[in-house]
Amino acid sequence: DLATVSVLYWTHHNMRWLLVLTLIGSSAGQGCSLLSQHVGECPSGYEAIGIDTMETCSHYICALLLDSYGFAHGSDATRKLNGAALGCNITAWDGLTEGGGAICRPVPAPAPLTPTPESCMGLSVGEYVCPDNMVPATVGTMTSCSAYICSSLLQPSEYGHGSALNKKLSGTNYGCSITDWDGSSLTTVICEPITDCDKLVYSKTAFCPEGTVPAPLQLMTSCLNFICSVLMPSSSSIAHGASTTKKITGRDYGCQLQQWNGTSVADVVCAPEETVSS
Repeated sequence: DLATVSVLYWTHHNMRWLLVLTLIGSSAGQGCSLLSQHVGECPSGYEAIGIDTMETCSHYICALLLDSYGFAHGSDATRKLNGAALGCNITAWDGLTEGGGAICRPVPAPAPLTPTPESCMGLSVGEYVCPDNMVPATVGTMTSCSAYICSSLLQPSEYGHGSALNKKLSGTNYGCSITDWDGSSLTTVICEPITDCDKLVYSKTAFCPEGTVPAPLQLMTSCLNFICSVLMPSSSSIAHGASTTKKITGRDYGCQLQQWNGTSVADVVCAPEETVSS
């Protein structure tokens, strides 16, 4: 009867609005309440929202900001959000047809600057070769100092490499990330100051070159990663220094110091005499 139909309509109508209000409340908790609609472009201090925000906040925008028969866009010039009477959905847009303007949000405050580790401040870049008293940086240095390198040394669209011939650091336009590299076509080299590790040399002849001596155990320990990643000719190499009880194994064997009986290892890690004597 008419009373039953009226109750059903009332229940359906109000449940629908209860659902909409619930979605709006949920959206507001996700920052949608900060959004505003502007004719034309976003004003100073505001920026057009991305497609992800438009999807997340669509119910909020349709209910409180957007004309039911209009549409609005964000930063994506190929998508628009239609008003409630048109389905409150995101569809293709030619980027030209006038609508309800842009949906904007306040430009986020810049994140607080993280202090740059002091060890990163001495880094530099060179063209093909490093400046005097500097050497190509290890992957470890490039990783720990990547934020500083990308913001202060590399151009946004630039790539740089260090001592590893299979890794490169990409600029901010490409995510400021370390990725695989084929060892060619890069002119920029990332450099770090020479340290005691950089002065080490590797010999496959069982004898150290003139002016150098087998590296002491302390230096072998502190420069372990450098020896494995830079000096050793292969990841399966094994070498010794001055100690007759310890050998250093390549990356295939864990890049570690292991017990050694003093025989059957020909490769030797050497250090300048003045470094050892001092």
